[in-house]
Formats: sequence, C-alpha cells, structure tokens
Amino acid sequence: MNYSPQSTSELSRIGGTKETYYLNAIKTRTHTALFLKSLKRDGKGAYDINTINNTILDNSISSSLRLDDIYLLKNEDYIGLINIGFSASNSSSYNSELRNSDTYDEVYDIHDITSSQIQTFLYQNQIKRIHFIYDVNYPLCKNTYNSFDISDVAADGDIDTKYGKLTLDAIEIYERGNVKLIPDYRFDYKKFYSAHNPDYSLEKWDGWGMYKSDGTLATNGHWPTSDGQQWSLKKITTPLGGTIDIEYERDTYSKISGTLLDNSITHYGGNIRVKKITVKDELNNEYKTLYLYSNNTNVIGTSSGWCSVEPEFCRHSSNDFYNTNKHKLYNYPSTPVLYNVVTVLKGQLSDNTGADDYNNYYTKTVYNFTVPDRNMVIHGSIPVSISSIPVCYTHLIRDSTSQIGRINSITSYNGEDMLIGSTNFNYINDFNNMGLYTEGAIVSEINIL
Repeated sequence: MNYSPQSTSELSRIGGTKETYYLNAIKTRTHTALFLKSLKRDGKGAYDINTINNTILDNSISSSLRLDDIYLLKNEDYIGLINIGFSASNSSSYNSELRNSDTYDEVYDIHDITSSQIQTFLYQNQIKRIHFIYDVNYPLCKNTYNSFDISDVAADGDIDTKYGKLTLDAIEIYERGNVKLIPDYRFDYKKFYSAHNPDYSLEKWDGWGMYKSDGTLATNGHWPTSDGQQWSLKKITTPLGGTIDIEYERDTYSKISGTLLDNSITHYGGNIRVKKITVKDELNNEYKTLYLYSNNTNVIGTSSGWCSVEPEFCRHSSNDFYNTNKHKLYNYPSTPVLYNVVTVLKGQLSDNTGADDYNNYYTKTVYNFTVPDRNMVIHGSIPVSISSIPVCYTHLIRDSTSQIGRINSITSYNGEDMLIGSTNFNYINDFNNMGLYTEGAIVSEINIL
C-alpha cells in the first residue's frame, strides 16, 4: 500500500505471486557442499482475510526458510549419504508446518537428517560443518507485520505476537567428528538499545526507503534525515578474541545528475555508508580504516555524492535539473547515491589520548569514479529536407549510462601525504565505425610511479 506525495487520499496496491528457489548443494569435481534450511518466523507472504469474521485464513500464508547448516563432504561421501537414505523428501511428514500448498519435498532441510544413521554418517565424514545460530526471539525491528508463528494464527485466526527480523548471533565451525576446535564468530547489533533497534512503525520511513525516527503520515513527513543506521551490524568478535567495530553514517549528495544543490546545508539520501572500521586484536592493538566522501579528500568538505534523480517524496523540484525534463525520459536511469571521489585512510588515526586524529594515517588512497550526468542521455531530432521542404526527421538517441560506476583513477599517498603512485584508466567512448558496443571499453591503464 502506498500513497501519493501530493495527497494522502490516493492509494495504490500491488499484489502477485512468486516462486522461491533455495540452494540445495554446490558440487565441484571433488567435493559437495550441502545447505540445510529450516522454517523461520519472518518473511511471511501476504494472506487472505475471512470477510465474515475478519480473521486471517492461515492456509493462505506462505513462509520462508533460513539457512541452518553447511556441510562439506567429499563426493564419494555424498554418494554414500544418499545410499543410506538421505533425500529431500525425508521431511514430507513435516509439511504440516507449512501452508498455501508449500512443501519441503524438493528442499534440503534439517528434517532430512533427523535419522540417527544419517546424522552419525554426516558427523563422521564431514570435512567441515558451519552452523548458524540465530536469536530465538527475533529481536531486530520487533512488531513486524509478517513475522509470526503460523500455529498462533491457526489457533484463533489472529496474530497475537509479532516478532522481528531474523537475527544472526553467531557462527560455529565444526570439524570431522563434529568437534568444535575454535570459539564462535559472534555478531552484535546493539539490539538492546532502542536508538539502534527501534520497533517497526508503519510511517517511520523516508523518501529513499530508509528508517526515519520522526516519519509521519503528512505529505512532507518523509524528508530524509541522518537516520538510517538502525538494525545494522555493529561489531564482530573473532574466535581469537579480536573485534571489528563498524561505524556507519547516512549517504549525502551535492549534485543531481551534475546539477549543483545548495551546499549551505547537508542533503541526506540514498542508503547508509561505512564511515569507519576499527580492528582490534586479542592484544588490544588497534588499527583503523576511515572512509571520506568529500571532493577535497578531507574530513570536512562538500560531499562527492551524486544521484541521477531524487525520489518523488523528497525532490528538490526547483533545481535546474528538473527544468530540463531529462528525468522524464523513458531510459533515464534511477541510481542510488554514488560517489565521484572516495578517500580511504588507514592507520592508527588516533592521538595519544585515543581520540580520533585523521591526520595520523599510514596510507591514503583516493578513488575516482564516473557518476550520473544528465549529458549521458541525449534525445534529439534532425529534419531531413528535399528541395528545402522537411519531409521527415532523424531521431537521435545516445545513452552512455553504462559508464556509471566505472573506476577512473586510483592515487596513493604515504603518511606524509607524498605521492606513492597513481593508476589512471582510459576508456573508449566514441563508437563510430567500430561496430556495436554496449559500453565503453577500457583501452589503457597508465601507472605513474
């Protein structure tokens, strides 16, 4: 369900069906990896309502599966596993867990290995087993509409408890004999902090589709802010006790297809971007990577972000770009926020007190990319005349949007900001008399040392 940015009374509804395919196995010349799934609470499909008593028809609900285990076997052991009875159809008796004519019959799932013989064979012959541990409470983005137990609905035709999103807590790794040799990889989302893990709310979104803490039903209630980092992975703990901390920030942009915005204010949009990654080993040694997204490669500066066109809910309609009507062309691209310049600093990036010092780096690398520009799409008409009388028109359409995202240069500096080396990538863009091309071909890579 959606509504127009001009009026909250204009509604639209889109529905449909889909086929879902799950990966069962990957097989190489010598080995096979098996992927075993199980039912999960979130990701339910749309469901029908009994119009007489306004209850949910549980038989109309489709569910989704999650990945529980990956088993790596030699091919001969995989054949041996099948010979003792392993099959996707082993779980047919569990189809009652599902609804809407869904079955487990073609899917490798945890019910297929409940036999003690199959379980023992797997443990004895597995080269490696990767086990995914999820939080049983589904704590991220709680009260999501399509996260619930079907058995709950079947009991009284209503959803009594709404859960959140599937949340990966840890990864366990087992060797042959199902012996765990190393501690787990653990993941943290700051799920116990409401600022990082708010409940689902119908109107708390912005025009780019990201979370907005003060989003409202009003037609101007979805203008983007610095929100958007909620529910994201914040920390990884490695088996040796080291940690990887990830800090995010909202995308910003300063141009729409090359047309400059008012940069006296910050324009938020797009998705989120990584701001900083801090790696700390088991001895507490710290190493940081900082990402800068400004044109002057400094912490503070005009954003190097460009977008091709803004969403209708948060559009700077008075910007000169929209006066060209380029955004109305059928083949004009719609891109996320992309960056013309990205600078990566690596090093200690801290002073003696531990505070951030972005001048204290070991290396600086500057990446330059091609971003959306309105001149990438050209439509025009040329009159063709006979005896000075126009009889027809030649219509010209030139589309160079395949250039978007390509790398133009990589420049490296040392900690003293001295140039170490530079690589420039040159592309051929003029295709006259060269056959049919769909995108610019790279013709040279120039390394400057």
